[in-house]
Amino acid sequence: MSYGTSVLRFTLEQFIEHWFLTSNNWRPSTLRGYRSIYRKHIKGRGEKLIGDWTTRDVQDLLRTIAAGNGEGDSYAKATLQRIKAFLSIVFRHTVVNGFRRDNPVQQVMLPRTTANGTPTHAYGVEEVRRLLDGAESIAERAAIALAAYAGLRRAEISGLRWDDIDLKEGTISVRRTRWQGRESEPKSAASKNWVPIIRPLAAILREYRRAWLSPKPTRGEDGNEVADTSLFPFDLVFVGRKYALKWHALRRGVATELFAAGASDLDVQRFLRHSKVLMTREHYIKLKDERVERSKRTLDRKFGAKRRK
Repeated sequence: MSYGTSVLRFTLEQFIEHWFLTSNNWRPSTLRGYRSIYRKHIKGRGEKLIGDWTTRDVQDLLRTIAAGNGEGDSYAKATLQRIKAFLSIVFRHTVVNGFRRDNPVQQVMLPRTTANGTPTHAYGVEEVRRLLDGAESIAERAAIALAAYAGLRRAEISGLRWDDIDLKEGTISVRRTRWQGRESEPKSAASKNWVPIIRPLAAILREYRRAWLSPKPTRGEDGNEVADTSLFPFDLVFVGRKYALKWHALRRGVATELFAAGASDLDVQRFLRHSKVLMTREHYIKLKDERVERSKRTLDRKFGAKRRK
């Protein structure tokens, strides 16, 4: 994407709207998230010229956002982290293209917030069984099982083809994602990896493979017919709505059950294909800290013991 010197006369809002969000570098799902952050939190607050922004200005902007509307509509720490990350990427964009010498977001500290955010859910074993038993078709059951038993993201499930699945070796190769009909690379280098197929998932996939019928073949570049081997030609968004399920809660459920069974956090990180183990620890393993529980039992014994006379 090219810029002219006139961009220096643009406000932060104009830069985001006319240059940053029009870049073709973003994955569709990433662009959707950026647009949402901009509309909800930045638009109407970014009227200063992009070259005039200081660290203090960004800090004040985040404080204003954190305060909400004065009626209790404040934001949780995770939301403020996403907003800060978005602003940092925007300003890094200006530095890389020579319109600023520094990124004013780098030294910004997250303001304190009283909001706790909405607790995230992880499906337990029985909840997963109920979802699978309640699925009306083998195709829907297979999609849910891929999230519940292999920890795949919804877009990764949508992008699967039959040649990505090796039932003999017991592996799934995550090679692409599909979101709103558009295919792209997986979320990160760590995401582009293989995951094991456990026996319950293998049974469901075999049943689905027997029942699966390829859609009408399409034409390849050579003019010959090419069969579409996509597992799910339908939109999984509607499957989620139909059964009121949260796809990512299935992924968190995998993490939680693995950790509860004795897997280390690094093992869980590899299974979920996260780039950093901190993401796995903080957002996916939904168990009480056993160290705290042991401390509680110790205090119970100490303070609950009868005094000797």
